[in-house]
Amino acid sequence: MDEKGVITGKKAGSTVFTTEVEIDGKTASLSIMVNVYAPELTYQVEGKHEIDLNGEESILLDLGAVAEQIQGSLIEVKYGENSFASTAYADGKLTLDIASIGNAYGDASVKAIFNRLNGEVVVAVEEVEIPVATYRSISTAEQLNKLADYVQMDGTNAYGDFRLTADIDMEGKALAGVGTYVNGGTGWYASHIWHGTFDGQGHKIYNAVESATNSGLFCTIGVDGVVKNVAFINATLTGHSGLISTTTEGGTIERVFVYGKISVGLGSSGIPESLIVSKFESGTVKECVVIVDESSLVDYGAMIAGRVNTGSVVDCLAINLSDKPLYAVGSTASKGIASLGECGVAGVFGKSYQGYDAYLAEAQAIELDDWALELIEEVHELSNGVTLAVDEITVGSSAQLSVKNARFVKSYTTTAAGVTVENGVITVAESAEIVEGVVVTVTFINGETSEITFNVIKQAIEVTEKVDLNVRNATTNFDLTKFSETPGTEIKWAKCGSALLNGVTIENGILAISNKTLGQGKDDWGNVSITVRTNTETFIIPVFVYVSVASEADLKDMFNHAYVSGADRYGYFLMTKDIDLANSTMTTFLGASWTSGAWTTRFAGTFDGNGHVISNWTIAAGWNRGLFTALASSAVVQNVKFTNASVGGASGMIATDAAVGALVKNVLVEDNVVKGIITETKQSIYSNAVIITTGTYLSSRILVGKTTTPLGPDGERTNYGLSKSLLNNNLSLKRLK
Repeated sequence: MDEKGVITGKKAGSTVFTTEVEIDGKTASLSIMVNVYAPELTYQVEGKHEIDLNGEESILLDLGAVAEQIQGSLIEVKYGENSFASTAYADGKLTLDIASIGNAYGDASVKAIFNRLNGEVVVAVEEVEIPVATYRSISTAEQLNKLADYVQMDGTNAYGDFRLTADIDMEGKALAGVGTYVNGGTGWYASHIWHGTFDGQGHKIYNAVESATNSGLFCTIGVDGVVKNVAFINATLTGHSGLISTTTEGGTIERVFVYGKISVGLGSSGIPESLIVSKFESGTVKECVVIVDESSLVDYGAMIAGRVNTGSVVDCLAINLSDKPLYAVGSTASKGIASLGECGVAGVFGKSYQGYDAYLAEAQAIELDDWALELIEEVHELSNGVTLAVDEITVGSSAQLSVKNARFVKSYTTTAAGVTVENGVITVAESAEIVEGVVVTVTFINGETSEITFNVIKQAIEVTEKVDLNVRNATTNFDLTKFSETPGTEIKWAKCGSALLNGVTIENGILAISNKTLGQGKDDWGNVSITVRTNTETFIIPVFVYVSVASEADLKDMFNHAYVSGADRYGYFLMTKDIDLANSTMTTFLGASWTSGAWTTRFAGTFDGNGHVISNWTIAAGWNRGLFTALASSAVVQNVKFTNASVGGASGMIATDAAVGALVKNVLVEDNVVKGIITETKQSIYSNAVIITTGTYLSSRILVGKTTTPLGPDGERTNYGLSKSLLNNNLSLKRLK
């Protein structure tokens, strides 16, 4: 208050002002109480921010459009009644310390308070409410075993919102879980009763072990407790507990898949072990699958529920693949089968189920979802589907294993020096020695193993000498010391293409190949490569495999040298001199007959005249005649000339029939007399006459508007070489249009 009695409020609150006044000549004291306040402005941020309590150390909250309305300075931020210890505000975003939330879960509001000032005077209080939902992600074995530290406690009631965000491998460690039973002097009670939500989100927990009594992932599940959407693979239960829960007092366990082992029964504890819940007092277990592949029980055990009071089991599947009897759902009172509701399969005490097929059918019958069906299929014979695309790996290189069930692999191991395996990639070091039969063992989480074998080799040496191998010769030798100082002393194997060769030896670095082992496949003729593995090196040798033809006897012998595949005869036959057939009575050198609409024999290889001449051959009238009676589509006949030759009847000098006709490119004319043709492949074929049936293919063109394309009808090929040849020999050509 100033000397004029004007009161100015600088901060909110109540203040009493006292002054003296004179009334009717008397002085009196006057007190005035003034309440000062600033108007409160409230804003609501749209949407809901999810906060992961296992996320970053700081929380970042975006105020969005509300930030444009805020004019004050940040004073305080609260979560419920608690203030954040560390706060900051810039560019419309709040930065808060996550530790101040503690173990509070669920929907809540964060309230940020701003003071709007005019000088030192608070003219308005701005309150921003930000809806949030808190949860805690679980992605490691360490975090999974700290659930008891993460829960929010209210007496013996435990709350939380836990979500798996990754598959977890417990590596055989014990599952700590939340809670147990304690003796309070007047009786046993549960230290923690779970009322929160544990959502596996479809992730898997591998190799977990539960060995304690009155334990499990959650010892006791209360009326609001939920455990769902999680798979335990290769789990081991050795304690008097349930793997998921020892006792349920309500709540729900749904879409839980367990594949594992049981090794303890009822005993004197009165607690029947089970891979889901031990003492099922009340609540619901639904859409769960339990597969037991090994059991050492001597007394009593169950797969889904050990003892049932009023609990409900709905659409579940229990599969016992061990050699011990197990209940699907049991009752300690009678060691009989309790009420199953709509449970898919009841394991009868004293009976053991074997095999998956019936259970897959049962699972489909009760309409388990695809997630459960896929898991059932995956844990069955995990070792199937391990392959390596190559059987050799060169030093200094790597190869990728193909593993169908890769996510179930526990380890890759090998004892070979210089060979490592990581994430399915086999790497061979530069320093590795040549080794045959290297074994990589793939071990799966269910104990199954699969072995892959391969050879370690050095980089193949290219032999630069190209050697012609006439298959009639006994052997052909190669001096490998020209290419390697250590060519080896032992032949491991030799191949021509993919075919293994016998009769290959090495002595003092000289490689000897028995030629009779060559040409044993349709692709093993002409230019091919032979790969030879010695005990020290690998050699690739380019060779030319052929049969020389220098006489009528050689022509006759072609049939015997050819590789036979059905009706087709393969080989590479090379003329090495001219052949005179003046005294020959042969009408064909690779005969065939037409039977049931097909040729009994066709030439499918290569005959190369190499520029030589077959002279004075007269083929008597008849059919199915010629050098080769019939040609397959792969046949090549080239570089051969026939002189003073004649053929009678419906036959040809080369063949009577060909699967694919040759394209005529030139006409051979000598002394103004047609002598034959030259094909597009430079093949010369002589004849007494040539009949040209050009159709519309001779220098034909397709006209589309102003565009001209050299094509025949329906996009087929045209022929310009024949037109040029005819013009060069003074024959006129006319176009139809």
